[in-house]
Amino acid sequence: MKHRIVATLSVSAAMLIPALASANNTWHTANTEIGYTTALDHADGGKTRAQVVDELATAKADSKQWFFTYRNLGKPGWAKQGTSRTRADALAEVEAMTPAERERLAAIYSPG
Repeated sequence: MKHRIVATLSVSAAMLIPALASANNTWHTANTEIGYTTALDHADGGKTRAQVVDELATAKADSKQWFFTYRNLGKPGWAKQGTSRTRADALAEVEAMTPAERERLAAIYSPG
């Protein structure tokens, strides 16, 4: 009997949590044709126009990065990556690799 009460309480709490979480949204589910109602008074202030304009100007300062970010593209390989490693560091790392480590990497990256 005790397990049934605990299970009932946990299921009802699990069903109540999404309803409480949606109380902060600007739209709420409703039994209407479109399925929701809007409550614009629940919206928080957010950012001012001046803040958004300043952020946009800062983002557009680097035009290449803005171009790719605005179009939701990844940074291409030919773009400057900004690493502190040099070619000599990479070669030293490859030369310091043990034969067992080379075999392991060859097994991972070899097809078939």
